Amino acid sequence: MTSPESRIKQQQQQQHYQQRQQQQQQQQQQQQQQQQQQQKQQQQQQQQQQQQQQQQQRQQQQHYQQQHYQQQQEQKQ
Repeated sequence: MTSPESRIKQQQQQQHYQQRQQQQQQQQQQQQQQQQQQQKQQQQQQQQQQQQQQQQQRQQQQHYQQQHYQQQQEQKQ
């Protein structure tokens, strides 16, 4: 037979253990949320990179057109 005192001690220990588990779970959830946010940021960065690439392409095209136009003028003269 367990005495009332030892029963109370067991209950307290169990409660303490459960609380610790809950805290761990909460921490895990927070980490997951942070990861999601990081993923979103990465996506945004990728989009920005794509935009930059597009701009570079346009600039190259303009440069080519100008050169071509100058050559034509020189030939006319």
